[in-house]
Amino acid sequence: MTIESNYLSDCSYLAGTDEVGRGPLAGPVVAATVMASGQLSDQSFSEYLNYLQTLGVTDSKKLSHKRRQKILTQLNLTTANLQVGQKLILLEKQKFTIYFALAEISPLIIDQINILNAALLAMSESFLTCWQPEEHLMESNSKKGVLLVDGQYPPPNIPPMVAVYPTIRGDSKSQLIALASIIAKEFRDHLMGEMAKLYPDYGFEKHAGYPTKYHKEALTQKGVLPIHRKSFKGVSQLVTK
Repeated sequence: MTIESNYLSDCSYLAGTDEVGRGPLAGPVVAATVMASGQLSDQSFSEYLNYLQTLGVTDSKKLSHKRRQKILTQLNLTTANLQVGQKLILLEKQKFTIYFALAEISPLIIDQINILNAALLAMSESFLTCWQPEEHLMESNSKKGVLLVDGQYPPPNIPPMVAVYPTIRGDSKSQLIALASIIAKEFRDHLMGEMAKLYPDYGFEKHAGYPTKYHKEALTQKGVLPIHRKSFKGVSQLVTK
């Protein structure tokens, strides 16, 4: 049983959000939100959450790339149809619909507001992309919505009619958060693979911007790129003033 079961009788929409990419020296921080809207107290929604469990949906960090890809394939998703800033339908059933959305915050903004605030902003933006097209429905429904957030801090700019529940290790407790983490992870890894084509000497397709020995050596030998986070230790001392 996941923590979603604590909220199903009290809300008309339930979302989970998570981010990936706080630790890398390069590339954006990415967040995804997965939102269920409709008659969530219906047994069919609980069965869907159980189905996600049977697929092995959990914290993306505990899954290999191959396993994450298999889960997305079983949900009819590929990295090719993942896009930032759009509300997309993952599943449409008689009683409920599952949506998801992605957001990314650039290295430039990360350097301006710090990585924690950038990660929270990414989660906020991905949630609002899911939520705003539903606003008319929310206002007419007496039941409030719920947003489950991985971590201990609430994202900014969440509307007051949304109850926000920061949850430490939420990606191991919530199927919606866990699925969001998988979607965000695979999307970000795909982005960094595209960056590797632009900057082939840095190995982004292997380490996704994380501070591996190879990456740090490339930084020292070849210099800082526009996609590097210039406020981060390991990069800041190499930036030409």
